[in-house]
Amino acid sequence: MLDVLNITGTLFAVVAIGYVLAWRGIFDRTALQVMGRFVVTIALPALIFRTLAERDLAEIVMPTYLVAYAIGGLLIIALGYVLARAALGQSPVQATFQAMGMSCPNSGYVGYPLLLLAYPSLATQVLAMNFVVENLILLPLLLTLAERSAGTSSGLRLFAETAKRVLLNPILLALLGGLAVSLSGLKLPYVVSEPLRMLSLTSAGLALVVIGGTLYGLPLRTVRLPVIWAVVGKLLIMPLAVLAGLVVARALGLGPLSDGLRAGLIITAALPPIAIYPLLAQRFGQEEQAALVMLITIPASFVTLSALLLML
Repeated sequence: MLDVLNITGTLFAVVAIGYVLAWRGIFDRTALQVMGRFVVTIALPALIFRTLAERDLAEIVMPTYLVAYAIGGLLIIALGYVLARAALGQSPVQATFQAMGMSCPNSGYVGYPLLLLAYPSLATQVLAMNFVVENLILLPLLLTLAERSAGTSSGLRLFAETAKRVLLNPILLALLGGLAVSLSGLKLPYVVSEPLRMLSLTSAGLALVVIGGTLYGLPLRTVRLPVIWAVVGKLLIMPLAVLAGLVVARALGLGPLSDGLRAGLIITAALPPIAIYPLLAQRFGQEEQAALVMLITIPASFVTLSALLLML
């Protein structure tokens, strides 16, 4: 139990430092946005590119993991959307962001630092595979659904906008570049590998500081049923969905996962929502509920992730 609390306590202590820094005015929201952009466009891509480029492709890509995660994520998107429409009476746009809050985990800002403490040898491999599913399947699907529901784009224009957004993502570019180098068998020269290593070392701690600082000042309004469902769906139901996805993957004849990768898959599913969730929701007027979901799930995940790590 103490080992588990050391892991989650370390993680959320850094989040708390970020909150205090924002509360004391040392970093304002603009500074946090700059730091967040640095993590997303420089630090995490450097980490992913270097790690993938220096590993064999067979060590990086595990079809069972990818299929299980994709199936679990799609199940939760469908469940979240149908629940929001049929039971909560939400509009298609509201239902889309209800589904996003339940299905898209914070793999980069919370998941990677947590796995780095709990499963250090697997953390980057899990992060890379998570980003494949999230950036190629879950987020494009949800953004396309949001655009279509809002009526802002349609047809070929909608497809082109989504494809452009996905293909220009620095994390995806780093992932594809790292896979290409891995396939080629080339070895990165020291003058390339070492700067990438130095940049990647900043990713975990800085990401957690940004998460903590972003929480400060979020409006705490009356908690309504959609918020409760989003929190429960993200922290408790999605881990069950990826386990169902794992059962399906095995039934399809895919190989078993190691205990570490299975744990990484379940932990990923139990993470709070993706950090840019409120920003994506803002464009469609759904930022208040998204911010409230974030505000509740991050501290609540201290309890749920601790319990999950104890079980695993």
